[in-house]
Amino acid sequence: MEDVQKNRREIYIDLLRILACFLVVVCHTNGWGFDKQIINANWFLSVGWYLISKTAVPVFFMISGALLLKKDYTYKQIVKKIIVRILIPLIIFSAVIYFKKSPIISYQNIKSFIWAFLTCNILQYYWFLYSLIALYIMTPFLRKMIKNFEYKDYIIFISIWILIQGIIPILEHYTKFKVTNNFAIQIVQGYLGYYILGYFLFNIFDIKKNKSNFIIVLVGFIIDIVISTLITYIDMKNSNFKVYDVFLDRLNHITIIIPSVCIVYIFLYLYKNTVFSNTTNKMITAISSTTFGIYLIHGVLIDRFKNLYDFLANFLYEFDAKIITQILIFGGLIAICYVIKKIPFINKII
Repeated sequence: MEDVQKNRREIYIDLLRILACFLVVVCHTNGWGFDKQIINANWFLSVGWYLISKTAVPVFFMISGALLLKKDYTYKQIVKKIIVRILIPLIIFSAVIYFKKSPIISYQNIKSFIWAFLTCNILQYYWFLYSLIALYIMTPFLRKMIKNFEYKDYIIFISIWILIQGIIPILEHYTKFKVTNNFAIQIVQGYLGYYILGYFLFNIFDIKKNKSNFIIVLVGFIIDIVISTLITYIDMKNSNFKVYDVFLDRLNHITIIIPSVCIVYIFLYLYKNTVFSNTTNKMITAISSTTFGIYLIHGVLIDRFKNLYDFLANFLYEFDAKIITQILIFGGLIAICYVIKKIPFINKII
């Protein structure tokens, strides 16, 4: 029975990981043609789709929190995980990208590479891995903290995080409301809230007792994206569409927290107790195993598909062309990473 439950858990987390990885691709390609679009249905759909794609990294943070915070890791174990799972792949792929642009191996080049690596100036998409390393470092401390949490403690902690990180910045941006910078609760800063929220949703929150909320969650997801899209339209209209900045896309804003939580809830509701066939399990597991590799290589390869989008946009609505291109890109990246994982040594790091 335990093996079955473990298998179910792995599969629904794998499904969620696959979705999040696809949304990463969406996020990094959705800007194609965006600033050239006239304000029509394509424009609104593109903005809404972009806002949905911003849930990708929060979902990854929540998955990491769900898996890591449920175990007692020693400091040695967590350092080993950081080095093996993240740091070594990050260094290798960063080095390949950096020295491909500047292939001469010299003291100055190595020094420049180290500086660029430490400052995350090699590939901007890798910022997530730096943030993940920071959360890994805090894992043993956070585990000791939440082991003493009661249910209400999670609710209070998460509520404070949402207020400080998700609501106050929006109020300050759109109103005259202002909170002094001297008021800072450091433990609810950054992405740590997603980390603990993930542990709560996957391990503490009882989906069986809250199934009746599914429709509410689904409607809430839609309302959030619609309202955020309309506010973005108003913001850009006020700038005469000279400034293409989506303020509500910040990952810690309530406008992204809500749909991120909704997506996790929906997957828990639909798939946590779902039993798939062995063939389906193997396929899902195989695709999920490529997601880290996709994250590492997609930033280098993704622009090569821009011509495909431009070609399809000549025959289709821009939004339709974008979605088809994103699906094809994701499928191509899965195939590439699946093949790469067959290479000895490489399969150990991705």
